[in-house]
Amino acid sequence: MSPWIVTSLAGATGAAFAYAFLASGFSLSRHEPDKDAGLVDRIPFARPVVDLLSPLFARHMADTVARIDRVLVLAGDPFGGITGAQYLALTAFGMLYPVFMAGFALAMGFSLKMTGLLALMALVLVGTFSWWSLDRVYKKRMRALDIEFPYFLDFTVMSKEAGATLQQAIDLFVTSSPDTELGRSLAGVLNAAFGSGGLLGALKDFSDTCPSPNGRTTLQAILKAEPMGAESGTLLREIARDLRARRFEAAEKAAEMLKGRIMVPTMLMFVGAFLMILAGSFAKLFGV
Repeated sequence: MSPWIVTSLAGATGAAFAYAFLASGFSLSRHEPDKDAGLVDRIPFARPVVDLLSPLFARHMADTVARIDRVLVLAGDPFGGITGAQYLALTAFGMLYPVFMAGFALAMGFSLKMTGLLALMALVLVGTFSWWSLDRVYKKRMRALDIEFPYFLDFTVMSKEAGATLQQAIDLFVTSSPDTELGRSLAGVLNAAFGSGGLLGALKDFSDTCPSPNGRTTLQAILKAEPMGAESGTLLREIARDLRARRFEAAEKAAEMLKGRIMVPTMLMFVGAFLMILAGSFAKLFGV
């Protein structure tokens, strides 16, 4: 058969793989509240493969598994409570599709070189997609928390000045912003506050697992200011003012960088337009 048939079969394999994720309700931005119905259970036929491979990854790739575990925690556990070993096993499960497709192509009499090349490309795509998915979720949560934490600090300062306690301020923020990334995270903090560590212990745990630099600064400031009692509002107000100044400085730097980036395209556009206007005069001048 002709090469385009092989390409079509490889495309069908990719489409089947994508359909498996879409049919499972896979989402890069949605948090899965039910830990017993995570990504593994939503992908057809994935559970046996994951149960078989995840112990092997945990045993022989412990460092890689630990790094992925950490990124999953920083990303907010977006895939329904899976571990780093299970995530690697899911990636391996996705790579079974192009392997099976390569075997089918060889059985149909296609050349080994072409089949191997297409299978290698598919394997690279699956691996790249796996890492991109996790990295995208992590960076998206970090950006969201970077934006939301300064507003939370201002909200906390105003609430404390009005006489509210820290727990009341957090509860009001969660109630007013339940669909934000920080609102969901702080709701988890309030739930964890019923444990032995209390609210400050839950905030300390959140600080350790927060991917946002602004978030860690804010949480550490709150943890430092809370034992000060009545003087905590003054300290938090000063920190909020400092964070606000940093945001303005970062915005100014971004604006300056944008000016530099658009300078060359703008010059090329005007030079091109200028040459088009003078094209007729140049043609007459050189006798073209």
